[in-house]
Amino acid sequence: MDMIDDNTKASCLDWSNAFKEDCSKLCLDNRHAALAAGDHDSAIGLYSAVINVNSASDAVFASRSKAMLEKMLWTEALLDAQKVVELNPSSHVGYKSEHSWCTPL
Repeated sequence: MDMIDDNTKASCLDWSNAFKEDCSKLCLDNRHAALAAGDHDSAIGLYSAVINVNSASDAVFASRSKAMLEKMLWTEALLDAQKVVELNPSSHVGYKSEHSWCTPL
């Protein structure tokens, strides 16, 4: 089996990271249109893609939680809210999302 050198590894890693970032940006850009159209399923799918590709931030989990609440996916919304708190315990957003789960729309 051929071994690749460190420069090639670094180049591949740079390309991979740039690709993940581009894909995440594209998904996040498209979710605005999905939410504006009231297409919560597409928005949830786009948030999920960002999470799967790039281990998303607490903000992405919070946004997906909100979209899930609007679809009345209570358990899934709570799990995302808990992930927000886990990723950023000092942010009020996760706690607010958890509270929203406890008091459905």
